[in-house]
Amino acid sequence: MKDWKKQPIQTPHTRQRIKTAAIALSGILMGSSALLPCYGVQPSTAAVAAEETAQEQNRVAITLRQPPQKKGESLYLPFAEVAQAAGFQVQWNGETREITAQRTDVLPQEDATEHATQANPLQQTPHSLRLLVDAPYAYVNGVICPLSEPVHLSSGRTMVSLSTLERLFSCTVVYEAAENRLSLQEIPSAFSRLTYEAAAKAATRKNGSYYDLQVALSRVEDSNDRLYLSPGSYQPSQIQAKDALNLQEKWLEQQLGLVAQGIAVNASSQMNQLQMKQEQLALLQDTKETMEYVLRMETLKYEHGVLSRREWEAAQAKVTAIDAQIATCQAELSRGRLELGAMLGQSITKDTPLEMQFTYAPVTEEEKDQVLRTQVESDPYLWYAREEWSQKDYRLRTYDYMTDYYGGGVSYPAAQLDLDAATHQVAQIRTQLKETIEQRYAQLKEIEASIAAQELELKQAIRSANTVQLQYTAGVATLSDCKQAQLQIPTLIYQIRALQLQHATAKTMFLQPYLQPSYVSGGQA
Repeated sequence: MKDWKKQPIQTPHTRQRIKTAAIALSGILMGSSALLPCYGVQPSTAAVAAEETAQEQNRVAITLRQPPQKKGESLYLPFAEVAQAAGFQVQWNGETREITAQRTDVLPQEDATEHATQANPLQQTPHSLRLLVDAPYAYVNGVICPLSEPVHLSSGRTMVSLSTLERLFSCTVVYEAAENRLSLQEIPSAFSRLTYEAAAKAATRKNGSYYDLQVALSRVEDSNDRLYLSPGSYQPSQIQAKDALNLQEKWLEQQLGLVAQGIAVNASSQMNQLQMKQEQLALLQDTKETMEYVLRMETLKYEHGVLSRREWEAAQAKVTAIDAQIATCQAELSRGRLELGAMLGQSITKDTPLEMQFTYAPVTEEEKDQVLRTQVESDPYLWYAREEWSQKDYRLRTYDYMTDYYGGGVSYPAAQLDLDAATHQVAQIRTQLKETIEQRYAQLKEIEASIAAQELELKQAIRSANTVQLQYTAGVATLSDCKQAQLQIPTLIYQIRALQLQHATAKTMFLQPYLQPSYVSGGQA
């Protein structure tokens, strides 16, 4: 006997259908690569050459109108000039002291009219940027991202460091001082990097449920092919059997796409969570360093009788608690890598670079209304329930004919009950689907309110840290006070990023509620 886990059923007739389904899956994964995820393979020499050619084409070179500035060890350049050269429209808000840049479709170049309509070569750059003067963070596609060097104003220009430019535009930046010229080169896509698209493909290949669906589809297709009805010999029972097989075949084909999307969303979610866990570990390690410094200062105070034993022990307890949190975070990271590796059939280590791209965009009442209009009636589970209702309705309408022809069968009251149950199921799924969308919309609004509250707290933390810094300069506050106040800023930034990622995940389920059909009761799943 063949092992069904290793040998799928493929008759000559069904091979083409499974091939078609595989092509459809590939289209789903490739078409949704911005949201969903795929695993890389070692490239050929020709692929590397093509990649290098593409990199050379995706290059922007501009001559700065004014030279950059040196501040400490960093080189600062005018943000507006660079953003415009990369194909962004830039706006300045003097009241809030922030500069925004939105992606455009063309690359404007001064003194180069023949290239005025050239498409922006930096196709992978973010589409929305927002920078606040003197803030240690920026918003990239609505997602808050920490900056090692804050933006500052100089002679009315918004200046950003070279390293910040590279992070904001996802490119390498080279400044040629002799010619006052700046080159932006798109970062080549690393073949070893695990992308969303690669993770989706690897996880789908590894997923047993997807394979079982392929086998089930193959079996149904075989049964459907064998049930051939010649003209003039149609019988009601054969028609019903044929309709049932057609419905099952169509549903399994839809299920292949639904399962593939669900696998892709799950894989990308695990990758994002793993990345956030790594950020959390880095933050905890920074926190431990600050707490250890505070403990050293508290120990000196305690030894000189300035601090009570209780306060000194409290400082010790904070360091111990941080150690426990770091150990827990490291264990969760190891478990997350193992789970992701098992899902993909790959080895995921701490050095494996993972893609992490998501957009934070608050939802509106109009979006909710649009989802209710477009997703409810097109929901695949509702479609299946309506098709089942249609078959049961046909059985009831042809009951007299079938009884006369066969002289018996299912009783009329039983057929009526079947139809009533199918009618109730259609109405129930439609109602529960609407309720699910409403609930997920309310959940999104709660997350957005939490993000807004955290952003206000972040601004207050920055003001507080600046105040403590001034007090330290004046000799009123200690260095420990400064370190603890400054630590609040990256802590809040991490919390906001975690909430924004949670919002992005919840929004995916809001826009595509059938990926988690909790509203389906009693239907085929």
